[in-house]
This record gives sequence, C-alpha cells and structure tokens, in this order.
Amino acid sequence: EVLDKLNFVSEEQKILYLADNERYDELFEYIKEFKLKNKIKDKVDFTPIVSNCINKKQYRAAIRLIEEFNLQDKIDLLVFADELLNLWNKNIQRLNLKNLLSISTTSPQLIKKLFDSISENPKILWYPSAGADFRDIIELTKINNVRNIASDYNLIHPPTLFIHTDTKFPRIDKNKIIRFKDKNIALKIGSINKLNFVKDSPFCLLQNPEVYLLNFILISDKIRIKKPLIYFQLENTKFLINILLKHRVKVSYIILVNPGGYPRGDIYPFLPTLETEFVITNRSIGKITKIAQLIAKELHLKLRKYRMINLKPMTGSLWGENHYINIFKIKTLVSKTN
Repeated sequence: EVLDKLNFVSEEQKILYLADNERYDELFEYIKEFKLKNKIKDKVDFTPIVSNCINKKQYRAAIRLIEEFNLQDKIDLLVFADELLNLWNKNIQRLNLKNLLSISTTSPQLIKKLFDSISENPKILWYPSAGADFRDIIELTKINNVRNIASDYNLIHPPTLFIHTDTKFPRIDKNKIIRFKDKNIALKIGSINKLNFVKDSPFCLLQNPEVYLLNFILISDKIRIKKPLIYFQLENTKFLINILLKHRVKVSYIILVNPGGYPRGDIYPFLPTLETEFVITNRSIGKITKIAQLIAKELHLKLRKYRMINLKPMTGSLWGENHYINIFKIKTLVSKTN
C-alpha cells in the first residue's frame, strides 16, 4: 500500500495510521523528515500507541516512542512486561562516561586523550561533597613502600579515574603542591582545564555546571605517578540521578568521609545499579529513604538486594589517624525487591 495514494487530512491521522499498522520505521522516518516532534507531541496521545506496542511485544518501538516524546511520567514501565524493563535498561547503557563527555564538550580531543591514557571503561571512584579534599588519590593509588588503603587491602584494580562533586569548585592553582603529614609523598596539580559544553548537552540541561579536568602528579623521591580527576561543580543528588544512574555509569569506589556530608540513604540502595565494589566511609550505614524510592521509580529501576561486607577497619589513614575508616565490600544478591 502506497502512503502517497492515501488522502490524510492531517499529520496526526497519518501517524495514527502508521502506528495502527505497526509500520514503526516509517512512522519515525516521517516524524524525522518533517521535523514534527515538537509540533505533534501535544496533539497526539502516544500513550495508547505505546500500550499497543507493548501488547504486541514491539518493545523497541515502545522504548523509542517513550524516549522521543518524554512519556516516562505518563507510562510506568514497572507495571509492564519484564522484557520491556530489561530492554529499557539495556538500551539506556549506550552512553558510557567517555561517550557522554565526548558528545557534550566542545573539547572532544581532550576527552579522547584522557580516556586513551586510562582505558575506555576506567575504574571510577566517586567522592561526593569532596570540597578541597584530595586525599583519596593518595589512599587509593598503589605506591611502593607507602602504606595506604590500596596496599593494606591489596586492591587488585584500584581507581584509574577520580570524580569529585561539590556545589563549589575549590580554589586551587596549577603547580600547587599538596603535602601530607607523615607521608613521604605529595600531590602536584599538573594542569587544570575547564570543560565547556555544547548546547542541549546533558550537562547544559543541568544548568551548565562548571566541570574541570585536573591532572595530578604523585611525587616523592623515586616516583612520579599521574592521576586524572574530573571535578563537577554540581549538587550530589543531581549528579547521581542525571549522570550516573540515568546513563548507568559504573562506579567501582565511593568515598563517604567528608564531614560536609551526603545523605547516605540516598545512595546505598543504588550500589548494585552502579556496580560498586567498595565503599570507604567513617560513618554509619544509611537506610533507604523516600527520596531513593522516588528516584528509583522515576528512572524505572528495580532496587536489588545487596550485602555490605565490613572488612577490617583501618587506622592511621590520611582522614585521621585516631579514627577508624571502614572499608565495605559490596556483594549484589540474586534476589530482587521493589
């Protein structure tokens, strides 16, 4: 049947015709060709079309309609088939952190150079509410003849990319050297580059936060070790929801030691989603909060059960030699819960 021979009185009628006849590729091509998305999104109710897709097991078409027309709030994916939820979760993993930054920044070569030096999918450490605290770089880097968390707990795959978030970027200068008491090692800031973002990037949609790429150099009498760090001047929960969870960024290590504080109950339920391996903290474990439950519902996440295995406490860390630092190994359990 040739569409041109059919007399449609409106674009909406043609869209409904294509949907009713399960001609989804033509539907999306038609919308794209005539740039109709903004024009028709308020005229056509796509909710029954998505429901029809799901009933006929046209899951990919359903997901694309949901994404194209921002129907997440109108359609609760959790009540639909497991196939749709699994496909949704698999589909949303398409952007790792490298790709997310590369398509967003005006300096893609800088991002390419960064990830060429550490790998496509680095071991990421996230330190929320970090302030001007960079002790995690010393503690989580394997250094010969230096006692730290990485050596004491024999971390086989320590972090290769450090990510800090806070509402203010600390005042630090290039070539500044940060020294640590009782440690025969120091941190030198080798370079600081501000990242600017293209229009309509995920970061611009977050009110264009300031983001900096810093290159640190661990220095002592015998070594020079380079470590990259990305600093997001962004509220922790916004970063968790819109960057880490929305794009399923894997975060192997999480630091929760800064007295400034981050609501632990907001983050612990998502440790399996983030595929977190270790949590380093000097605090008690938080309970699941209503905020965490709302986040899970908004992003269509099923919260999985997990265990936090408390390894031996460490004393004498850079975060205070008189305070215990607890190292938890995270084990995701097979069973699931809502």
